Amino acid sequence: MAEDNQIKKVIEVSLLTNNQPLSIDDFQKMFDKNIERSTVRMLLDEIKQDWQDKSLELTQVAHGYRFQSKLEYSEFLKKLNPDRVPKYSRAVLEVLAIIAYRQPVTRGDIEKMESLGIYEVVPEDFGLVDFSCTSKIEAQEIIKNGIEIMLKEVG
Repeated sequence: MAEDNQIKKVIEVSLLTNNQPLSIDDFQKMFDKNIERSTVRMLLDEIKQDWQDKSLELTQVAHGYRFQSKLEYSEFLKKLNPDRVPKYSRAVLEVLAIIAYRQPVTRGDIEKMESLGIYEVVPEDFGLVDFSCTSKIEAQEIIKNGIEIMLKEVG
């Protein structure tokens, strides 16, 4: 039990100090001995309960777990970082929608649609898209990368 408490503290501090979500596999890598996934989940549930009455909450997102502020504090945090929320143009949102709907797409597909006048893409907007290959053969990997990017950027 004392050992579980130590593991719980290590998981908690890793979540608080890491700026990226951490997966159960990440938590397992931190320890020399093999820790069961069910144990990690149980400890994460305990941490979630411990933080229930505080201003942060443990949340499961697409790529793992992270601490984030509770929704009731968002209006105050927006004042602290007013430029943090990106404003995407209509064209960018259309590109992201096309990518989400028509995956897999390649850079050539987007450039072709642009040349047809469907929409206009400025070069910096390509930063939102991670082109993982130039052909449609590796479709599953492209879909995975595109979904990860959209989840990070759009929420």
